[in-house]
Amino acid sequence: QSTASSGINAEYGYSCVACDSVVLADHADVTGNFEVATQQILDRTDSSKFSRHTYSVNQYNYHVLTKQGFTFLAIADQDFPMRISFAYLEKVGEKFFSGTLPQRATNAKPYEFRRDFSPILSTCIVSFSAASIIFHFIADFCCCNFIMGLL
Repeated sequence: QSTASSGINAEYGYSCVACDSVVLADHADVTGNFEVATQQILDRTDSSKFSRHTYSVNQYNYHVLTKQGFTFLAIADQDFPMRISFAYLEKVGEKFFSGTLPQRATNAKPYEFRRDFSPILSTCIVSFSAASIIFHFIADFCCCNFIMGLL
């Protein structure tokens, strides 16, 4: 497990927002060469229609949500719950579409929205990593109660 700068146990390594295959904003909580695999996935992704996909690369899952011409991508540890990853991407999408960034994106250069949107990616990562900790605690608690019931 990696540790985020906030001190919370983070299962996300990297996340980004892209228009077609152009990364507009990104955020990384760990060091790694995620950009190469991310770009390969973006190059093969049709962002014109709604879709959800997960790709496994090494020990990470690349979760991809596309809607309205944009791609939202998060890289998480393989044991991180997929449901939480897609909830994270949905929340990032809501925040992205709530402002003027989608209208500005058609002419944007790579990483042009880092200043505007990377802090939002960071805040969402912290929130959803905390949700994962709670999820794992509840799952462990339920598993222990089930096992105790069998004894």
